[in-house]
Amino acid sequence: MVVGGAGFIGSHLVDRLLSEGSVVHVVDSMVSGSLANLSSARQSGHDGRLSIQQLDAAAPEFSEYLARRRPGVLYSVCGLESWARGPMEAVLALGTFVNLLDAVRRESAETKVVFTLPGSILYGDAPARELPLKEDHARRPIGVAGVVAQAMIDTAEAYRNDHGVEYTALALSTVYGPRLRPDANVLGAALAAWANGSEFVVHGDGRQTRDLLYVDDCVDALHRASCRAGGLVVNVGTGTQTTIRDLWATIGDGRPTAEGPRRNRSPLRVALSPSRARLHLGWSPWTSLEAGVERCRSTV
Repeated sequence: MVVGGAGFIGSHLVDRLLSEGSVVHVVDSMVSGSLANLSSARQSGHDGRLSIQQLDAAAPEFSEYLARRRPGVLYSVCGLESWARGPMEAVLALGTFVNLLDAVRRESAETKVVFTLPGSILYGDAPARELPLKEDHARRPIGVAGVVAQAMIDTAEAYRNDHGVEYTALALSTVYGPRLRPDANVLGAALAAWANGSEFVVHGDGRQTRDLLYVDDCVDALHRASCRAGGLVVNVGTGTQTTIRDLWATIGDGRPTAEGPRRNRSPLRVALSPSRARLHLGWSPWTSLEAGVERCRSTV
């Protein structure tokens, strides 16, 4: 089951699971997700192995739906896009996650929960010498969304200890790829500026860095977490920093940029070490930024 399966990461995960021969149940409120993201999955047939339910995982009906399906793995990949919109959205995402865990506890305790978090706001800023960050690094959550990310980990651990609900938490770097919304992250904005022939607005001096991960690499980590890394937080990133200036140099074909104010509470440097993912998931990123950007351009 993929909660948030009509979103950016979720729809790519659905494609991967179907290609592996799995039966896939998509649950999505369609607030930020879209059926258009699932068009290829819907058109491919897959012998009836795909079902789509428009349902908010925070609703009481979600428990009933889960009880009927009893999936082996429940992937929660919803909420990442909405968290950036404001603190209330972040708090609502936490409420949805608690409802999801409690539904698993009551109706399908054998189901493993794999969920995603935004790694940059979970760890906060760190000195350059400490990058890339490992999972045992001190967490300094940024803003309400960062506090909520930490609360999700703590809540999952409580359900594991008290009720035996197994989980793996994946702390993601900046994920990009086809179907990425322009307002999702910096790479979404850069790709949209390139496609529209418009100026790319650089917030700050452009020397701030991000860890850029192609969506297929991210989905591979999610798939591997279905049966590995129980009870762990696992960073999913390349471990490599890319400045915003260099990002635009890769995408922008020499076009100029426009200057904008630095966004408050945005980390200056981000890089997540994939060492635990290599050990516990058998996973490493393989798509270079140049190759990933080219794949994105070919779908515009």
